[in-house]
Amino acid sequence: MTTEPRPTNPTNLTTLGQRGRAFLGLIWPYAARILLGSAFIFASVLKIGAPTEMASTIAGYRLLPDVLTPIFAHFLPSLEFWVGLSILIGSFHFRRAGALLCALMLVVFMLAAAQGLVRGLDFDCGCFGFESGRPDFFFFVRDLVLLLAAISVYRSGGGRKTST
Repeated sequence: MTTEPRPTNPTNLTTLGQRGRAFLGLIWPYAARILLGSAFIFASVLKIGAPTEMASTIAGYRLLPDVLTPIFAHFLPSLEFWVGLSILIGSFHFRRAGALLCALMLVVFMLAAAQGLVRGLDFDCGCFGFESGRPDFFFFVRDLVLLLAAISVYRSGGGRKTST
């Protein structure tokens, strides 16, 4: 008694799952770059022209000496802008460097917000403008998603490697 091989069905779930994962593997690096770069550029543009409001927001975290607050108020939005731009349009190595800086900033932002909440401070997040409100559960979920995107861009370079 011989068994005949089963004919393959191209629409079976295994094949579709494999195709879906392959498609996601091609699309995700580009989607992560767009998400991450756009988020950082958008956030920076809202803050870059308002150093006084930015200094007030930074001071609300009570992490820096008063002397450093204005320096960070000028520096941080510009850094966010350039990091976002390098992730969106930079060469392979600039994308990876931007993603690494982005991941480090996100970790610092989450730690700063967590310490403020633990200490019971009343402060504004300042993430996307100056009326962002106090960090909440959504803040941490959003930053974790952005952190995963940053890790993905760093690992993959955000898509196809271009000549540098």
